Amino acid sequence: MRWANDGEVKPVHANRGSGRRLKRLLAVLLGIGTVMIPAYSQDAGKNGPSDKKTTDAAELVPRHFVDITEKSGIKFLHHAPHTSRKYLIETMGSGVALFDCDNDNRLDIYLVNGALFTDPTPKGFIPQKAGPEDWNRMYHQKPDGHSRT
Repeated sequence: MRWANDGEVKPVHANRGSGRRLKRLLAVLLGIGTVMIPAYSQDAGKNGPSDKKTTDAAELVPRHFVDITEKSGIKFLHHAPHTSRKYLIETMGSGVALFDCDNDNRLDIYLVNGALFTDPTPKGFIPQKAGPEDWNRMYHQKPDGHSRT
């Protein structure tokens, strides 16, 4: 719809030829693609086997994880509240962030801890981190791989 010079609203008709041209263009592109894909796949096998050395995935991926938490100096125990209501804050668990906070090109670790709260929890209650066992932890990685708080 558009406004005419006399203030009357008149419908605007699209150029009817443009729809046909678009359909023809799409048909041509589809036809080219239909011809090119089989031709390309036939040419792909003509060069023979690749000269590149393939590496087995087992050589690239270690076979198991090794827990180096204690060796690296990270001492953290998540304290989760447990209530009969199963509030969202207790069911989601803890959080962790791996980032380079001191710009030394080594990942540092920030661990988020929970805090105890009463059951049932009154409206507007804010969990209190009463002592060090409830605190969040920031571990800076040292050059030797160990971490310090």
